[in-house]
Amino acid sequence: MDKPGMKPALCFILLMTLTSGHPGYASVRLQEIAVNAPFAMAGIQVPDFSDCPKFPITEFGAEPGSKEKTSSAIEQAVDESNKAGGGTVIIPAGEWITEKVHLKRNEK
Repeated sequence: MDKPGMKPALCFILLMTLTSGHPGYASVRLQEIAVNAPFAMAGIQVPDFSDCPKFPITEFGAEPGSKEKTSSAIEQAVDESNKAGGGTVIIPAGEWITEKVHLKRNEK
């Protein structure tokens, strides 16, 4: 069952997880976004991942409709991102059926 808003949240979690904790990406730029609220509120700090390496799952063999190929491609993209010290795993728009996705922490 697909809930509205779940895909962007998953992408954000992937981005945060794959870049956190690595000395090379400790300097990920933060952008402050003003909040228009009916009360006083500080801006929200949002990470800018534009300078991080990109790892599109399609370059690792992902195919729409193939759970096995897509799962393997995501695993390989996460592995490569981890080896690089962080990065952004790109999942193109569309429906990508997959098995469990395991993220990694960088504990070097």
